[in-house]
Amino acid sequence: MSATGRALRKVRSVMGRYINREVLADRVDGIRKAASGVSRGTVLEYIALGLIMIIAVAVRIMPIRWGYYLNEFDPYLQWRMAQYTVDHGFLAWFQWHDSMSWYPYGADMPTWNLYGEAFVVAAIVLRYAQWV
Repeated sequence: MSATGRALRKVRSVMGRYINREVLADRVDGIRKAASGVSRGTVLEYIALGLIMIIAVAVRIMPIRWGYYLNEFDPYLQWRMAQYTVDHGFLAWFQWHDSMSWYPYGADMPTWNLYGEAFVVAAIVLRYAQWV
């Protein structure tokens, strides 16, 4: 018999005291009794929450592949675009030449960026300002 076979036989003999059919049946019964008080809705909520957390972590660590430099999803730029839209209006955004970015020439924001997120955030802020 090989050394691997002897090692496996020894592990089985040692673990046999702790893991056998009776012990496993007792543990499964204990889990079943503990889980009987938990509703299916609660279990589904925890599964959904776990999946959301896994997806969120996966999305957040995705830029590690390309490095820690700022990419096109720069939140500060999105915040500035939304702030400009709130301060100057939706139509003013289409004539906005931003001199704070891409020094010394600046950037033509309507052709350089997408306005979707900035407009949604600005609409939420303006709507919330009406309620308050």
